[in-house]
Amino acid sequence: MIRRLNPIIRGWAAYYRTQVSGQTFKALDQHLWALTYRWALLSHRNKSRPWVFARYFGKFNRARQDRWVFGDRSSGAYLHRFAWTGIVRHQIVRHRASPDDPALTEYWASRRRKAPLPVSRTYRWLLTAQDGRHACNGTLHGAADRP
Repeated sequence: MIRRLNPIIRGWAAYYRTQVSGQTFKALDQHLWALTYRWALLSHRNKSRPWVFARYFGKFNRARQDRWVFGDRSSGAYLHRFAWTGIVRHQIVRHRASPDDPALTEYWASRRRKAPLPVSRTYRWLLTAQDGRHACNGTLHGAADRP
């Protein structure tokens, strides 16, 4: 069950991490905990609640001090939590700012310098060497000297 749920949880969390999702992640974690706890209780009807807790819940993730993580003690596998995914805020673009406008070249260059683009190392090196300017728009150093 853990092997099948973890990719789904991580995928949903990665998709929605750019939204204002802290409270949503907390609510989803609570709902998922309630489902797993109920499943564990129903799977062992003759056992006490402390026994079920000791068997299925604990501090499985050593990087976190959360003792309510659902997991398997024999394999060490545990259920990932939504709240463990960091939230990444979207950078707002200035009103009517188009990357094609030559008057806003400096604005777009400063934005590129602030946050690295998710591109290859070679392309990042080229952008750094060209001060964040693209060769196609004619604003490279020395472009005015060309015939």
